[in-house]
Amino acid sequence: MKTPKLFLLLILTALLLIYPLFAGFSPYHIDLRQENIKIALPIIMYHKVLKGRSDIYVITPEQLESDLRLFNKSGYNFVLPSQIIDFVEGKDQLPPKPLLITFDDGHYNNIHFAYPLLKEHRAKALFNIIGVFSNFSSNSGYSSNPDYSHMTWSEIKNLTTDGCMEFGNHSYNMHNYRPRFGIGKLAEETTNDYIKALTDDIMLMQSKMAIQCGVLPVVYAYPFGKYTPQAQTLLPRLGFKMSLNCNEGVTKIKWGEPNSLFDLRRINRSGLIESGEILQKIKEYS
Repeated sequence: MKTPKLFLLLILTALLLIYPLFAGFSPYHIDLRQENIKIALPIIMYHKVLKGRSDIYVITPEQLESDLRLFNKSGYNFVLPSQIIDFVEGKDQLPPKPLLITFDDGHYNNIHFAYPLLKEHRAKALFNIIGVFSNFSSNSGYSSNPDYSHMTWSEIKNLTTDGCMEFGNHSYNMHNYRPRFGIGKLAEETTNDYIKALTDDIMLMQSKMAIQCGVLPVVYAYPFGKYTPQAQTLLPRLGFKMSLNCNEGVTKIKWGEPNSLFDLRRINRSGLIESGEILQKIKEYS
């Protein structure tokens, strides 16, 4: 039996009416129309990873592995800063329940103990490097010791080809308590002198990373979490697209708004708590 012409005409008319809704369909097309989409981005802040030791800034390999297993089991997807930046710039989507892992200070034990576990559990991570420490380990011969060494320039360079690791600027030589606390402004400094000192330190680290490691960081992690209004204005001008503080919490980032990536909060992974407590903190802050 032939289909009546009227029925065919109705089908064609319906297709013409709904075609504009699907024309150009793509993940990007969908997200571009969702101008108000916001995503909670948990960021976990790790420091040292050492066997048989744990304190507020030190965890054991066993604790790290427990975290990674639990994150995977709970449906979190590890992401890198580059993916997050693409999201806020409206270029790409993020997977459901994104999670950013960061390791501050560039300790060698991050390579020795943490890196194999990250690879085993298919995790991604950002390493925030302090330049003066990496420079010392590179030139002094005091390297490859999990207890006190930092990553050398060559070790960092080797990791840049991994594809699952990215690197941030944690200052060249401003991760100190004195004469200034982190990047804090000295009482006797003029604003211009302060901005020059901060710029010089940041750009020295950028230069070292570019020349020695072949990468130019776009993430700045404030030493000790200390930030200033001058730094908040300066970082975007110097080409940074993300900044991290040490304030506890979870920040919501917004599609199409690059400014939503500055002053992101993090959750410190203390070695004095259990993995489940990290998940509980994420839920509370989100």
